[in-house]
Amino acid sequence: MYVYAVNYDLSGPVQNYGPLIEALKGFRRWCTPTKSQWLIVSEYSAADVANYLLKFIDNDDRLIVTELACDAAWYGLPPDVSQWLKEVLGNPRGTARYY
Repeated sequence: MYVYAVNYDLSGPVQNYGPLIEALKGFRRWCTPTKSQWLIVSEYSAADVANYLLKFIDNDDRLIVTELACDAAWYGLPPDVSQWLKEVLGNPRGTARYY
């Protein structure tokens, strides 16, 4: 399993977030640590995830899917998001830091 950060900008004249959000909610596990970012868990590659999500955005929109590394730090996230991150970014080196 891989953990990915998904960021997007819907920039067309019609910004229909509904289909993209429903597609993101269809992944095995997900959370939204900030308004403009989703974190998802998938067995597929970043390219496969991006190609799938492209079906739900317009040609003039932007999308980036990046795999998250285990070394992570965050601040000010809601407790449920912080717990989600701790669970999916389990790190044997113990370098995940949270506040």
